[in-house]
Amino acid sequence: MRYLQARWLLGVAEAGGLTCNTVFRSVHVLLLVLLVSLFVLAADVRTWVDLAAFSVAFPVFIGIHTFVAMLQEAFPVNHYAEVGICVLAVLVLAQRPPRPYVAPVICALLAFALSVIESGAIVWVTVICCAVVGMRGITRATVMSTTVLIAAYLVMRHALDIATPGIGGHGSGFGATFYSPEELVQRFGDHPAGFMAYNVAGGLASLLFSEPRQGVTASRWRGATMSSIRSSPSTWFRPSRRPRCWSGYGATHLRGGRAAWSDRNRLFVAVCGVMVANAALTVAHIKDEIISPGGLCYAIAVFIAVAALVESLPRRGPAVCVDNGAVAGDDRGAVDVPCRRRPLRAAIRRLQGPQRLG
Repeated sequence: MRYLQARWLLGVAEAGGLTCNTVFRSVHVLLLVLLVSLFVLAADVRTWVDLAAFSVAFPVFIGIHTFVAMLQEAFPVNHYAEVGICVLAVLVLAQRPPRPYVAPVICALLAFALSVIESGAIVWVTVICCAVVGMRGITRATVMSTTVLIAAYLVMRHALDIATPGIGGHGSGFGATFYSPEELVQRFGDHPAGFMAYNVAGGLASLLFSEPRQGVTASRWRGATMSSIRSSPSTWFRPSRRPRCWSGYGATHLRGGRAAWSDRNRLFVAVCGVMVANAALTVAHIKDEIISPGGLCYAIAVFIAVAALVESLPRRGPAVCVDNGAVAGDDRGAVDVPCRRRPLRAAIRRLQGPQRLG
């Protein structure tokens, strides 16, 4: 598919009399518009509370480091952005009522993602996560068809002797040092378990805290603190009594079993599952572009958690007032409705009269 896309770009440039750079940038702008549009659809803003949460989640969406790294890729088309679009499209379809066209569309998205890059398997993981939590748009037929498709893909790769890059296939960081492929093989080739565990944990930590980057900790990267602030808004909300942002969302909203979950509860668990699975794809080497679908899911999780936080904030109710005409033994002036006159407590004290000491 990469070859076909490259030929398509050249054909469009020649047919339209445009430069390759113009076509290349136009395609990237189109991918960016699709990403933002699908994120808006996945968030499904309906109320003022949702709008307030979206105002926090959208800067996270475009400000997280994985989004920037995703947009900087080109082969010559940004395949990581295409995979991210497929993941968001699956999340959007999973929230809608089941339709006959959903399974073919999702299979087409999975086939397209797998044809451009190996990490497109995260689209199948997204389908499985949505099915496990019981999202209504993913039916048994969708799960079975996508599973058959991913199995056929793996068999084809084995038949064509296409190997998955392992340790030493790409450079990656460990601690505060970035190692070349040769250095990785020399240092971790005989005992790779610790390095692989570091990569998976580092991939998940990179999604949650923006560190490490490419496997390297903040000591080698400038601006890490500001990036962590942009992409970790859950640190902005720390009520003293109970954690109510997304770090404590599961404890407060996922009780009672899956049957009692709302649609947003299911979406929250699904995107968290995609994040964990996406971090597992960095087992051989950490790359910000690989975990970019997890970054998109992180922004959705932030939206849901912040919306729940705003919804849980105490609201000041209307004051219950008593009209000035209320007197002892005469309740004709008592009005139990919102009022701008005398509050109830002051009226009660007035009826009781002054307190005298015996």
